[in-house]
Amino acid sequence: MLSHPMRRPICFIMAILGSPSAIWEKVCENGVATCRSRTHQCNSLFLDLMGHARGQQSMECRRRHLGLKFVRKVLRVCVLRPPREFWAILVHAVLYAARPIVLIRLGELESRKIGHFSLPAETYLAECSMGIHNDSRRTLDLWYFDREVSNSFLADRWRQRFRVVPRILVQPCHLRMLSKTPNSPHLTPFRHWRTTFDWNAVDIYGVTSRTASSITFGADEELKGWAAATRLGLDPRVPYVCFMARDHAFADISHGPGFRDSRIQDSLPAMQALVERGVTCVRVGKVVSEELKSNNPRIVDYPYSAIRSDFMDLFLIAHARFMVSTATGIDQVAAIFRVPLVLVNVADWGNTDLHTAEQLPLFIPKKLFSINLQRNLSCAEITSLGAQEWQYEKLFQESGIEIVNNSPDEIKDTVLEMLDRVNGSWSPSRADAMHQDRFERLKPQKAASRRQIHAAIGTGFLRRNPGFLDGT
Repeated sequence: MLSHPMRRPICFIMAILGSPSAIWEKVCENGVATCRSRTHQCNSLFLDLMGHARGQQSMECRRRHLGLKFVRKVLRVCVLRPPREFWAILVHAVLYAARPIVLIRLGELESRKIGHFSLPAETYLAECSMGIHNDSRRTLDLWYFDREVSNSFLADRWRQRFRVVPRILVQPCHLRMLSKTPNSPHLTPFRHWRTTFDWNAVDIYGVTSRTASSITFGADEELKGWAAATRLGLDPRVPYVCFMARDHAFADISHGPGFRDSRIQDSLPAMQALVERGVTCVRVGKVVSEELKSNNPRIVDYPYSAIRSDFMDLFLIAHARFMVSTATGIDQVAAIFRVPLVLVNVADWGNTDLHTAEQLPLFIPKKLFSINLQRNLSCAEITSLGAQEWQYEKLFQESGIEIVNNSPDEIKDTVLEMLDRVNGSWSPSRADAMHQDRFERLKPQKAASRRQIHAAIGTGFLRRNPGFLDGT
């Protein structure tokens, strides 16, 4: 730990420049990837610098920290905002002056998160190819990436399809228009989540099922990808399924909700069942916290392999038979390549309405256990609370609800059902069909939006949890 005289100047510098994670990356420029996977070490260092002793903060240090937060806010508002606002107004004036000649429109490709960076752009391109955004005026669309880029290979592909300019030139003006004039003609028809509920991740026109993927792999890339996949033990002649489980490593970096986390190890019985049916299993992901413990050569733990790269992240998903995931950003990559998706361990299952029936044929929700009632809540009880769409863990805690992950057997049943569905051999019994009809009547409807839940719920889940459909 640094000596006391060094704390104040370093704390002041860190408070002005930003978060501890950002400072750690600046200090370790040659090891950014390693530093990101050890964010908790950065936070521990920051706590030491701020005068914490094993997480216990003194009142004096707390007052100092609040003062530094105030200083940082003042600097940002008084020093950084005026030049940014001036530049935004200047760019807007240029756009307005050029309008008689060419209508210049601005748009953002949210590169910082793979989910926002993938399917929304793909859906927009599909809409354009179907003529939905045709404009009789002469237009020039300018796009920009965020400061962080979640996948460099995808960024290169989007640069080939979009006219991408430096962020600093257009971002201030674009954000200003989004907040003040969201209907401005100088915004692209791209539906941004800041301005509409039916944003461009939602295929409201049903175009992805009528178009092919805008991203293809050339012959050299196919050879490169399969050469690397062969090193993993994959065979181009043998189908494989991708598995993804969002865990606490992702939340540590994104500060996202932990109630969406689960363990990849719970999917191991499903993987073993697929292997018995001649299907190889590949666990994917960029940021994960635990290795997949299996000695089966046909169960591959790709994130811990030597060939992991941004290119292979997309290549493996693009060639999969289908993908099993837990509702996280990389799911959208499957939709880019028209690879069907099945979701397990979904707490906020009301948001599965982002997907079309072709993108997401099947899912199973996490169980919500009521501490007061001492039982799992039914679908009717969950929807009456609106808990199927809660995005904050504290809402569950305040309501006395514990989130229970799906059992390995529930996951296995659902994955095998998905395999039968994609192979065209799924044939539900009459009782199972009646259960699906009951769920159709229970699931929430959004009359003011074109977003609806199209996915079926896992048959094995309903068999094992008959109380879920109570109340019909």
